Amino acid sequence: MRRTLIAFGLLVALAGCSSPEEEAAPVAAAPASEPVQQATTTQSPLLTHRPEPKRPSRSPQTKKTSPPALDGFLAAVQKQLPQVALDRRDEEVEALGEQACTAIAAGRSATAAAGELSEEGVPAADARKLVALAGATVC
Repeated sequence: MRRTLIAFGLLVALAGCSSPEEEAAPVAAAPASEPVQQATTTQSPLLTHRPEPKRPSRSPQTKKTSPPALDGFLAAVQKQLPQVALDRRDEEVEALGEQACTAIAAGRSATAAAGELSEEGVPAADARKLVALAGATVC
């Protein structure tokens, strides 16, 4: 993909240097060993990554406050399962606790509740620990 973008950039740059009287030379096709990928974005081909969308910053007045039980759950997760809290915002960790409590309150077993958390990208062993922490601190 990168080679294709570089070749395209050079082709565009060099095409502007030709005079109008010259006959256009045929362009060689890409080798059959590399699949051709279609461009689906309208960004410049020279960009190597997409810029992250800007999120509106929350002021302290508009920030959602958590119930004390969720704060306790969050603190327990950060202490006992730092790998779970590492790439998640506080609100996302709290949502995992709420999801575990909702599943247990709906009559599901702890194993089923942990399975739901695993669907959110939490490893199975950590999901079981999250359900236990939620039961001890939030539910």
